[in-house]
Amino acid sequence: YTDSSLESFFATAEKQPWYQNTLFILVADHTGPQVFTDFEDKISAYRIPILFFHPQITKWPASLDRQELAQQIDIPASLYDLLGLPNAKTVELSRSVFRPGPRTFTAYIPGTYLHSDGKTVLIEQNKKTSFIDFKNFREEKPESLELEKSFKAEKEVFSQGLWDNALYF
Repeated sequence: YTDSSLESFFATAEKQPWYQNTLFILVADHTGPQVFTDFEDKISAYRIPILFFHPQITKWPASLDRQELAQQIDIPASLYDLLGLPNAKTVELSRSVFRPGPRTFTAYIPGTYLHSDGKTVLIEQNKKTSFIDFKNFREEKPESLELEKSFKAEKEVFSQGLWDNALYF
């Protein structure tokens, strides 16, 4: 259904006068039920596609890593970057997908935080912290002070932003 809906939409859109000047961003708002047993881990429950498409852009930056972590919150910063606009209304939690550099994501499942840099996952549950491998969710890893530091910073920015009513995306 989704494939045919998108095909129909783009078949109609490409005939419109605005089509050549439009950046399309396709993103899921949430995940569906897990179907494949190969991905039965807490992180896979948060994997969604994000697609940037512009009819006039035939080659995206070579530095763009299509397998790199990204979040919905990265979309505004990516848009500003692509359009050459200053990031006046973005928050420290977002980063343009068009700029190389370290990325993290954080998810909260009631009672549990997951924070990852794409290599290691920090899990905080009941004030206890553990570290596991990103690709093999069952394999334990040693502490990562850098990951723990970025996790604490993200929690602080988010909490303070909520408190001050100052989160802009």
